[in-house]
Amino acid sequence: MSAPGENIGYTSWSHDSRYVYYNRYLYERGAIYRVDVLHRAIQRVLDQPAMAVTLGQWFTLAPDDSPILLKDTSVHEVFALDMRLP
Repeated sequence: MSAPGENIGYTSWSHDSRYVYYNRYLYERGAIYRVDVLHRAIQRVLDQPAMAVTLGQWFTLAPDDSPILLKDTSVHEVFALDMRLP
C-alpha cells in the first residue's frame, strides 16, 4: 500500500472500520499513523523511538485499538546476567 510520496507498511483496520493504521518504516521509525477513511484525514497516533526496527516495525492493534508493538531487544540490551565460574 502506498500514499503519495510515502512508503507505508503493516496496515491494520480499526475494529470499527473507521481507521486504517500504518507506519512509515522507511522514513520515521517508531511513528504510527491512522487515516480516517470517511474524512481522509491523517493523524499521528504514536511516536515511539524505541520501537523495534526488525521485520519492518511490525505492529498490530489490541481490541481497544491501541498499538501492540514488536520490540527486538536482541543482544543490545542485557537486563540481568548470572555467571558462575568454577
